[in-house]
Amino acid sequence: MYAETDFLLALIKDEDWLGEAAETVYREHRDELWTSQFTSSNYCSSPTAKTAIRNGSSRMPRR
Repeated sequence: MYAETDFLLALIKDEDWLGEAAETVYREHRDELWTSQFTSSNYCSSPTAKTAIRNGSSRMPRR
């Protein structure tokens, strides 16, 4: 299951309207989730994600 930037940001942002739904999808499909190098790049450029990246947060493989 492909995970795009908004989904990844919803997982790490404290207050995101998609946060609960993203957490549910992540818990239920963690082993099926993957993302692309382009989404990873977009995610990494987000100010919100920079903190998570610095803390070594990596939730899914890239393909």
